[in-house]
Order: sequence, then structure tokens, then C-alpha cells
Amino acid sequence: MKKEESRAFQGLAVLMMMFHHYFLFSYYFPEGFLKHSAFVEHLARTGRMCVAIFSFVSGYGIYHVLKKSDTIRKDFGLMIRRIFALYLRLWLVIAVCVGLLNGILKQPTDWKALPLNMSAMEPSYNGTWWYVRQYLWMLLSAPFIKMVLQGDKKKRIIAAVTAAVLLFILAVFHKVQALNICYEWIRSHVQTIFNLIFFEGYLAAFLQDTKKERFAGKKLPAVLPVMIMLAALFIRYLTSAEAGESRQDILIVPVFIWGMVYLFRSADLIEKFFGFFGKYSVYMWLMHAYIWFLTLVWICEHGNALTYFLFELGLSFAAAFVLLYVEKLFVFAKSICYNRISSIKRRKKG
Repeated sequence: MKKEESRAFQGLAVLMMMFHHYFLFSYYFPEGFLKHSAFVEHLARTGRMCVAIFSFVSGYGIYHVLKKSDTIRKDFGLMIRRIFALYLRLWLVIAVCVGLLNGILKQPTDWKALPLNMSAMEPSYNGTWWYVRQYLWMLLSAPFIKMVLQGDKKKRIIAAVTAAVLLFILAVFHKVQALNICYEWIRSHVQTIFNLIFFEGYLAAFLQDTKKERFAGKKLPAVLPVMIMLAALFIRYLTSAEAGESRQDILIVPVFIWGMVYLFRSADLIEKFFGFFGKYSVYMWLMHAYIWFLTLVWICEHGNALTYFLFELGLSFAAAFVLLYVEKLFVFAKSICYNRISSIKRRKKG
């Protein structure tokens, strides 16, 4: 998977996520607003696979980040920096939504809940922020995955001992009644399925990178992987009985991504279309639910299902566009300050 393809998957996933959230429950809408509401709801449940796509692509990308590092310390340093970068984006969104827009619109804010929202442990301001904490767990697991797949005997022992200690602690939390609240907290705040799919993405990148000579010159006609991908997608649709289920994605999403890579390479325009949204996917994810809360009633009174989705998509994209460039301004200002400080230090030494 190329970098451009990874970005296209992020764009595809964020569009699926928005459809999933916007059409999940037909009772949100006035009577008659949705035609074929049962079908639309079922399709929206299928869109839940967006989370697994994000997880798989993250694992795939993290392999390529960590393979450049040669020590465990550097591995954790790289992961912590990436986690912190996502938290900074979350805090920027909280500052805009809660600090600025809620003030302008005179929306009530529970300031006592701010720390739990900033950590994404209990995101009461916006429930979709839960994936920030999931990203935290996945990236913290990445150095251990690297130890198992790429490490020497010593590193594999470290990984095995760490896993054994964590399992022992979890068993104690589960068995000791006084500590059972800790077990339940971990169970409700760590989505093991997505950690597993993250591992699948990491493993796919590892195998592709280390076994590529075995597959050199072995190319399938694009029609076969695309047909298998469509079959996997259809199975996902048939098995989407509940809004939040993702167990089937452990098998379906790797097949789906494999087929989509062939489609991207056969139809460059499709890759570019999704890649365009992929550039803004993080802020579209962090902002879309807040915008939806503010505009749902109005747009349902003045539009239809198509204009509703396009309107929400357009507003989320516009917000992401602005926030991305605000972020770039912060980075630019930081680099100027850093250069000036370095210049002053050099003058003093001189």
C-alpha cells in the first residue's frame, strides 16, 4: 500500500463514518424524510467498518514508522509523539467547539467534564472522540508488536513477560471483588477488536516488506480482487445486525482493503477522490458530530436526505479545512520561534 493509497483509505473511512452516524437511526428524522429507511439504516450499520479501516491502515503505517527506529526507547518516543499530536488536534477542536462556539451560541457546557474529554476517556461533549483513546492503546502496543515480529530473543522475552504481567493484573482485577471496577473500566475503555485489526495491518506491512521477493512478478488481474472485495462488502452488509458490532471486520476489512488497493491502482480517479478527503479526515472526524448536533433540525426542515448529507459533509469539510490551516499556522509560528531562539543562543556563544 502506497502513502497515497493510505490517505485514500482514510478519506473513504471518514465518508463511511459520516454516513454511519448521520443515517444510523431513522427516528431522528421527520416522517417521510427517508425513503426506504430500513435499507438506509442497514447500510449505515455496515458503515461501522470505517473504524476497522482506520485501525488497519494505522497499523500498516506504524510498521513503516517503526522500522526506521533501532531501539525500544526510540520506538516508544515515536509513538508518544504521534499520540501527543492527535491530542493536540483534539484540544484545538475542544477549544473551538466548547470554548468558542458554545460561548457564541450560548450553549451550556459542563466544565467539570473537561479533563475527561481532553483525555478522551469519557468524551461526553462528543461521543465520537472515543477513538482518540483507542488510538492511544494501539500505538502503545506497537513497540511490543515490533518486538515479537522483528526483535531478537531478548526483545521477544521482554514482550512475553510484559504480556504475562498485564494478563496477571487483569486476572486479579477480575477475580478480586474490590478491584472489579478496574476490570470493568478496562473492558469498557479498550476495544480489543480494533487492537487486533491494528495488529493485522502491522503484520500485513511486515509481510509485504520482508517477503516481497516471493510475490515479485505475481500479479492478479484487478477484476478478481475487486470481485472478492465486493463479496466481502456484501457479507458485511448481511451481517450488520447491530449498530456497534465489528467482530466480522477482523476477517472482512483486510480482504476489503486488499481489493480496494487493486481498484485504486486501476482507477486513479477514485483514489484521488478519496485521497482529497483523506487529507482532512482527522478534523472531519473530530468535528462532524458537533456540526450535526447544531444543524440536524434545521436541515431536516429545509431539505431531503441527499441535501442533508451533502450539507453536513460540506460543513464538516469546511471546518476541517480551516482547522488544518490553523494547525499549520501554529507549526509555522513554532518554527519561527525555534529559529529565533537558536539564533540568539548562537550569538551568545559567539
